[in-house]
Amino acid sequence: MDIITKRCGHCKEVKPLSGFYKNQCRCKQCDAYRHSQYMKTDAGKKCKKEISRKYEQNNKLVCSERKRNYTKKHPDETKSYFLTKNYGITLGQYNLMLFTQNGLCAICRNLSKDKRKKYLCVDHDHQTGKNRGLLCSKCNIGVGQFNDSAENLRRAAEYLELHS
Repeated sequence: MDIITKRCGHCKEVKPLSGFYKNQCRCKQCDAYRHSQYMKTDAGKKCKKEISRKYEQNNKLVCSERKRNYTKKHPDETKSYFLTKNYGITLGQYNLMLFTQNGLCAICRNLSKDKRKKYLCVDHDHQTGKNRGLLCSKCNIGVGQFNDSAENLRRAAEYLELHS
């Protein structure tokens, strides 16, 4: 029995027909190499992001379950990625801040009150992006509600002292 062969238009090697995709002049290896090179370009990266976005939209339950499982299995990597992406600090720098605050909120001196979050929030100036310290979620929200204004917080303290 004769094996049907074809010459690759890229590497010029003669290969069995099973080594080619249907209606392609390049063999599977050359096609895979070409694809990998394309995916390194800006256009390829954009295409990959778009494909991923569409997949996540069409498979929300599967993707959210996968993310949840990954987070459970790799809590340090997940936290490290989040800290670096959002605040520009490493997990080591976060832990150093936590150690200098004795593991407590910088304002109320308590542990995080939010049962879902075992970490303290990184408080930062929204204008400059500078990190200020670690706060429990309630204090972090409170500071935000006062528009990060020390003057507003002083007036609130005076108000509470006047009416207590």
